[in-house]
Amino acid sequence: MKKKTNKDIEEKNRELAIQAAVAIHEQRGEDIIILDLRKLVDYADFFVIASASSLSRIRGIARNVERVLAKSGGKRLNQPARETIWVLADFGDVLVHLFDREAREFYRLEDLWSDAPTVEWRDRVKDAPPPGPVEYDDYDDEEDDDFDNEDYSDDLDADVDDIDADSIPDDDDSDESDESDDDAETSGNG
Repeated sequence: MKKKTNKDIEEKNRELAIQAAVAIHEQRGEDIIILDLRKLVDYADFFVIASASSLSRIRGIARNVERVLAKSGGKRLNQPARETIWVLADFGDVLVHLFDREAREFYRLEDLWSDAPTVEWRDRVKDAPPPGPVEYDDYDDEEDDDFDNEDYSDDLDADVDDIDADSIPDDDDSDESDESDDDAETSGNG
């Protein structure tokens, strides 16, 4: 049996990091980057950093990464967090950081590690985004962008006293049911 060398282990960790990036992409993760930290720190080989549009999407991405990496022998060493803006999935020498958009912008983890080279992963998927920072406006979850930009302030200025109660249609178009309701009220008071 051949003993694994450090080079073999580093290559396996690199492959796990790439698989994590692809798994994040599959679940509509945003601004995915892999940082190679092997020459900078001794506690991790790779950081995989990504953003998502909501907490539920972050949790879904984390579950998908865990499922995909488990198939390749990657085991998550920490427990998943519940409601949080930053999920750290620890796979030993591969650390996956998932942020909501605002937290990603605030913490700027990749800027802290700007000396780290990046690892290319986009060649593994057909529809991967081009390298570089993501413009979050491109990832609007709303189907109709124009809806968000509409000005409805005039609708809020309507005076409720100006509404004529007789002009509001009844749910039931039948006149007979209205008369029977009036009769029931009158007989109960007599």
